[in-house]
Amino acid sequence: MLWSRTRLISCLICMIFALGLSVAHAQEGYRTTYTVKRGDTLSKIAKKKDCSVRKLKRWNRLRSHRLRVGQKLTIYSLTPVRPMRIVEYRIQRGDSLIKIARKFGVSKRSLRRWNRIRRGRTRLVAGRTLKIHVPGPENPSETHGRPQLGKLVNGEQLKSGPGYRVRNAKKAWGANHVITHLMTCLPKVKKAFRRMHPVVIGDISRQHGGKFPPHRSHQNGLDVDLSYIHKGIRKLKNFKRATRENLDIAKTWFMIDTFLKTDAIEYMFVDYRLQELLYKHARNKGYSKRKLKETFQYPRGRGRTKGIIRHSPSHKNHIHIRFKPSPTPQATIRKRHSARFGSHSS
Repeated sequence: MLWSRTRLISCLICMIFALGLSVAHAQEGYRTTYTVKRGDTLSKIAKKKDCSVRKLKRWNRLRSHRLRVGQKLTIYSLTPVRPMRIVEYRIQRGDSLIKIARKFGVSKRSLRRWNRIRRGRTRLVAGRTLKIHVPGPENPSETHGRPQLGKLVNGEQLKSGPGYRVRNAKKAWGANHVITHLMTCLPKVKKAFRRMHPVVIGDISRQHGGKFPPHRSHQNGLDVDLSYIHKGIRKLKNFKRATRENLDIAKTWFMIDTFLKTDAIEYMFVDYRLQELLYKHARNKGYSKRKLKETFQYPRGRGRTKGIIRHSPSHKNHIHIRFKPSPTPQATIRKRHSARFGSHSS
């Protein structure tokens, strides 16, 4: 009897320990597997995967630095692994390699390699097509209609990841490019500020879009609600009203600016009083007068329809981001493979 109780207690301790490890690892990033190649060392792999040797050893329970060719290593990365597909983008008048690269969140170098464009050749011919690798399922999503009257076809579901927590997965369906930007931008914020609480992701859309009470929008997978970042909080379960006293202005602005740099944002709805705080911080960070004018509605008045960041009632406890439609509505799918992607694919 005593032996049975001892075994039961030991099993419970092991289960609790394993659960604790899985939660800790989930907070560290997305799980990937790396196969050791000839000439690999822990330091080389750590440098390649942007992590420390200490973490590599902990994740894989290694007691020494010895590796063997073919050995599988578990690595937790801020860059997710998702299916990739190749689309054909028709070049528009005024396009350049750098403009197209920013549209799709890839590097100029990758565009050259995928399309065998020699270095030094920068002129593009309107009407011709480029092959571009984009993340997402084999059947790409389609957004129909307007955010206030639309639907979502082949939507993709967002799940919690490093730096963010999805409040309700059933209400977190979006267009592929929206999910991509959320999965790449928010881990960058987490990497910059290790001690911040995870950003809470609220509603995006239903699986097939359509009416989504109490929202008037959120119907075609392009709208996302997310929390502000607050001072002195390690865990945030739901949206919390932001004030001058509790808003972490530096971290919240870093998050907003990270999204703005994707050039994929149509509007951001932020309470007008909070806009003032963010505006002054951006100005102190070196934003030019022209850039401030393009970005903020403030200080022109909450009724003015100017700027990307605008006031809307009931946005004191969350930010509402509206993404632009996908830049490839007419893209043709060529093939599919799995790959690791980030803001600069290669």
